[in-house]
Amino acid sequence: MEKDKNYSRLLDEQIGLVGRENRYLEFKSNYQDTDKLGRYISALSNGACLERQDFAYLYFGVKDETWDVIGTTFDVSKEKAKGNQSLEIYLRQYVSPSIDFADALSNAC
Repeated sequence: MEKDKNYSRLLDEQIGLVGRENRYLEFKSNYQDTDKLGRYISALSNGACLERQDFAYLYFGVKDETWDVIGTTFDVSKEKAKGNQSLEIYLRQYVSPSIDFADALSNAC
């Protein structure tokens, strides 16, 4: 429950500060395919570097157009990638620099 509050607070802060999607902030209503997700993460990381930001954020369960929080069924720990490999492990292997899903939210909150 506390994690949800922190997530909502961080989301509200970022929308208030930035006001729109940009090079390091992206909203998706639900999970994309594995290759698309890897490209999004890579592009956001590059965008954060270009904008001199320490972090990039990809939020699931938020409508692009309205920023309404609609929820999602996406759970990176339960999704599978190529060869039935865990999506989280797959992304950690192939996205560089490496990402840490658990620390991303806890460090930001």
